[in-house]
Amino acid sequence: MLKILWWYVREFLTKHEFDRFLLLRNVTTDEGRGRAWLRSLLNEHSLERYIHIMLSDQEYLEQWYEPWALLRDLERSAVLPNLAAGLDSILFAINIDNEAFNVGAGRLKGKDNSEENSRLIEPEPHVAKVAENSQSLA
Repeated sequence: MLKILWWYVREFLTKHEFDRFLLLRNVTTDEGRGRAWLRSLLNEHSLERYIHIMLSDQEYLEQWYEPWALLRDLERSAVLPNLAAGLDSILFAINIDNEAFNVGAGRLKGKDNSEENSRLIEPEPHVAKVAENSQSLA
């Protein structure tokens, strides 16, 4: 059975949060909504909070994940909130309304949706610019 991240996480969202992802203009699939949701967690520094929420519902985890999955291992999954908290010091500004999120396996389909006309999606570099007039603290 195909399991898509959006189908899992939507159960944890408020109506407002759920509607927010349904209203994205360029993201039109559930697969894309899951990707947009994950990126929004980074932008909004809420990944740690959602990891805590997900880990607190073991019965729901059992419905979605195999017994050997990281999220089902109580000892190993306990470090995930701390790892996520470490990302809070990073300022993310990731576009969450991206048409490329709709397709699977890193491919963007051609107009005829054939595998022959598909092309790999190349990531766009995003580098923070440092002010040229910055002074050293030496």
